Amino acid sequence: MNTIDGLNPADPGILLLAGALARIPPPACLLVHCGHLPGLGTGTTRLVLDVRELAGSLDHFVLPGREQTARALAPQNGFQAAAVWPRAHLGKDFTHACFAWALLLLAPGGAVYFAARKQKGAQGLADWLHAACGNVERVTRCQGYVLYRATVSGKLDAGLLHQAVTKRYRVESLSIPGVVLASAPGVFARRELDAGTRALIDHVGQLEQLGSGTLRDPPGRVLDVCAGIGPLSLWAATRWPDTRVVAIESNLLAADLLAENAASARAGERVSVVRQDAFSQQGWPDAVDLTLVNPPTHASPEHIEALCRHVRGSTRRGAPAFFVVTRPALLERLLVRCGATVQQTSHGSHTVLEARWP
Repeated sequence: MNTIDGLNPADPGILLLAGALARIPPPACLLVHCGHLPGLGTGTTRLVLDVRELAGSLDHFVLPGREQTARALAPQNGFQAAAVWPRAHLGKDFTHACFAWALLLLAPGGAVYFAARKQKGAQGLADWLHAACGNVERVTRCQGYVLYRATVSGKLDAGLLHQAVTKRYRVESLSIPGVVLASAPGVFARRELDAGTRALIDHVGQLEQLGSGTLRDPPGRVLDVCAGIGPLSLWAATRWPDTRVVAIESNLLAADLLAENAASARAGERVSVVRQDAFSQQGWPDAVDLTLVNPPTHASPEHIEALCRHVRGSTRRGAPAFFVVTRPALLERLLVRCGATVQQTSHGSHTVLEARWP
């Protein structure tokens, strides 16, 4: 089973959270983007960020968008305890938003718990929580983690909480002229276009200008894998006005923003958003003319190889699939193992691999 990014049920910090909520009835527990805590009974309410979190549980799920979260949870504003698991790779602003939802949805006297390592900014997170509610204490330690508890006591800073749950960003880049991407805490490259995406856009754009291979003509169908908020999808959709794009993304917040961004760019009818795990076999299109992949750097070799096989199955024979990575050796081996011919091109700290299946 593919472990969700940053959600390892055997992590000592996760076990601290599980112990803190162990004696509270599951319907009174709110799990804010922390996965399902081991040992906790079913029937909890969980805010989920990734489509993979929806499988194998009888919990009540709420998706991460601010409107649907408020609409689904406001009438239930009586939870006794909430758990937050900071995911450092998603940024402090995402953890602040998690804290804010927890504090807003707890009943008076309820408590929000979080666990973090000192070197991962635990004290800074505790300071923010203290500013929001004025009551934070250390509960216990375990294997480098500290468990904190904040109690709702009527001293909430409403302005700080509102700012945290409504924070949004605008991403603009010369690589995608005329397109403004709405972004938010909890998605990849939330503040600016990442260097890998820029490298991939520049590479494919240059090949098209040179009339290289199958890029002599505009592609009829483009596949964007691990699409995020949609920079590659919207680059393709705006560059080729008759092209249709299939975008695969497992982060539910990013997928919603992608759909919003496609509509804003007047490409909503040509960009189809598929909310699914890119490592799963289901939901992939076929006969794609061009595939663009900025894969997650933290994925295991087994999952990257599965992704390569799925791309092979979706890409039309002889059509190119472009991957961008910082360390290309492993990916090249896996693509060759999947029957591809591979060509590498260096772009600064990134490498673009062009794979074709004869």
